[in-house]
Amino acid sequence: MSIYYLLLFSVVGVTIFYLIPTKYRKYHLFIYNIIFYLLCNACYLGLLLTETVLSFVIAKKIESNTTQKKKAKLWLTTGLIIIVTILCIFKYFNFFIETFHFSLSELILPIGISYYSFKILSYIIDVFRGKCKIDNSFIDYSVYIMFYPHLLCGPIARPQTILSQLKVDITYNSVLISEGLALIISGLFKKVVIADRLAKYVDVVFQNPSSYPSVALILGAIFYAIQLYCDFSGYSEIAIGITNLFGLKCENNFSRPYLSRNIRDFWKRWHISLSSWLKDYIYIPLGGNRKSIWRRNLNVLITFLICGIWHGQQLHYIIWGIYHGLLNILFTSTTPKINKAKNIACWILTMFFVTLGWIFFRASSLTNAIEYIWLMISEFSISYNEIVNSIIIFTGDNTSIAYCVILFLLLMLLFLKEIFEEYDKKGKESLLWTGVFLFCIVLLGITGNSSFLYANF
Repeated sequence: MSIYYLLLFSVVGVTIFYLIPTKYRKYHLFIYNIIFYLLCNACYLGLLLTETVLSFVIAKKIESNTTQKKKAKLWLTTGLIIIVTILCIFKYFNFFIETFHFSLSELILPIGISYYSFKILSYIIDVFRGKCKIDNSFIDYSVYIMFYPHLLCGPIARPQTILSQLKVDITYNSVLISEGLALIISGLFKKVVIADRLAKYVDVVFQNPSSYPSVALILGAIFYAIQLYCDFSGYSEIAIGITNLFGLKCENNFSRPYLSRNIRDFWKRWHISLSSWLKDYIYIPLGGNRKSIWRRNLNVLITFLICGIWHGQQLHYIIWGIYHGLLNILFTSTTPKINKAKNIACWILTMFFVTLGWIFFRASSLTNAIEYIWLMISEFSISYNEIVNSIIIFTGDNTSIAYCVILFLLLMLLFLKEIFEEYDKKGKESLLWTGVFLFCIVLLGITGNSSFLYANF
């Protein structure tokens, strides 16, 4: 779905939401979520509703058998098998038939299945662990699972966060709405001003890397790292902002990950809802840090392998997951407080490894990723012609210079904002940044039917 359709849909939904009595607002959300899925993926609405009803029933069975651990565990296992099997069928069926050359029709991936499946799993697991008391309201549970701003690209909100807020009437909160609008504007700036502008360069370079000089390949890798961050964190801010407009709070999904000084810190800041989900429901159940060093390292590797498989069945995603698992094993300690020069060196090293990993993530195959990296290194040279040929990819004519200057200024603006957020904990300048971003969106925003990168996962 286009970002503009999403915002228009949300404006209508929020307006109706506050016009109706408070006691009916949850029902409005329930119906509006269904309408959203009908507009986006009507053929799989039945699947979403079936999984929602089934998991709700299974959770009730788990809680009703809390004194009989074997029965509760049997119901939990049943729920896990059903949800994971459905997820695997839709995510990996096409890969299976292509690999073994079966003459079967391909399956269309249901929108949001990766995200709502993880929410369902966290709910039934938390009920089993006693961390989440089952809610008797099916409407509340359905709103949590099917909440449309989180369906496309997350975040994967925890059940305790949303369900506790739905137990009481949702009232108008001017502070929350102001925060939501600021987040939406910030997200739009990242998405339509920066990410969509960088996409044109990145797509061209990655499509045929052998046709461009090494400088262009290096720029392509750096620009993709920025594009992915701006696209995904931009959507997360928009989704959380819309959540706030509906009077609900949701935790941040990104915390300035490109300011990290080590790989472990990066994963505490990047896609926080997924990385924390993997930690709580994969890494810790495997034994976490409680086992020997070799077992802890194996747990880390398995967790990141699952992270790679979650993103896609192709080998380059799996390698990307293993790559980050190995980095987390090799760089086990966090960076202590050191002088500024070493801080900068640690930051550069971290960004080098992260950007290198994104090449595997962006490439169409493992072979293409290896070819890209090989050409970037083996053909490396810097000359006036190479720099010109690398920059001119933007527009194909002399206006590329102005394009690059504008892009550089926009990236510096984003970088400064991230720095201010990192050290200005009180957020005194938030209103100023909102005004600047809104001005940039109106003046420089790219319009069109642009979708979100992470909606593909």
